[in-house]
Amino acid sequence: MQQYILWGLVVIFGLYLISCLLVLVFLTNNVMFWRKKKSDIPFGLIEGNQTMKMLQHPKRVYWLCNNPKKKGWVVLLHSWGRRSDRMVKQAEVYWERGYSLVFVDARSHGLSQYTIITTGYHYALDVKEILEKESIKNPIVHGLSFGAIASTILAQKYDVRALVLEAVTSEITTIYDDFLRVTRIPKIIYGWIPWLLLKKNWPWEELAPINSLQRYKGPIFLIHGEKDDLFPYEQRVMKVWEKLKHRDNVFIWIVPESSHSRMAEHPEFKKRLNEFLDFVENQENK
Repeated sequence: MQQYILWGLVVIFGLYLISCLLVLVFLTNNVMFWRKKKSDIPFGLIEGNQTMKMLQHPKRVYWLCNNPKKKGWVVLLHSWGRRSDRMVKQAEVYWERGYSLVFVDARSHGLSQYTIITTGYHYALDVKEILEKESIKNPIVHGLSFGAIASTILAQKYDVRALVLEAVTSEITTIYDDFLRVTRIPKIIYGWIPWLLLKKNWPWEELAPINSLQRYKGPIFLIHGEKDDLFPYEQRVMKVWEKLKHRDNVFIWIVPESSHSRMAEHPEFKKRLNEFLDFVENQENK
């Protein structure tokens, strides 16, 4: 009898270790591999030109969509588990105004190579490398959720004309808890995993948007869903806004009834984004 109990405990412990490995992968990488990998980017196919390119070791895929009006460049960074065409709706505003576009698939996303770990920090460094390679200077950067975090990091390492941040969080260290809460993964059982990850010697405070955006002096547009369940706006973006609201080049829009990452579907989205771009362009023409 005791032998059966012992084997039962071994099996339970083994299953627990396997589940811990799955949770670890979920928190550090994109596990949504069943989604379509190829992006359908419509810009530059008829008017202008479009080129799909890549960096190697690891492979990171990106698209350059050259607008014949050549007004400047906009970089669009997608959300977690998605790919570049997640940003097509946002990109329509920029293309109509004459901007050329850069879309980048993050590591382990879309057509880019799967790597052991992928983070907003890696995403930002990859985008920086692409911009340097393509000699793209002073772009507007528009990021969504995971892409918004990468955008704030990129702005610390590269000259950026303006930032548009959809569904950005305030601290990097809270992301794991937010993921566990929304996915209903029991923190009492698996909470030690994010605790262990946060023991890594990273500049967590330096990278936190609530701190890094105070160092970035260019125009910022914060866009956040009123019903964002992953990063509740009162607990996340409003903390950032409190630090920045004294500046005349920082704006916020809490999108009514919008859930996480669905703000671009609001009927006023294009109008609001165009108003911000009017501000950016008018400031530079003064």
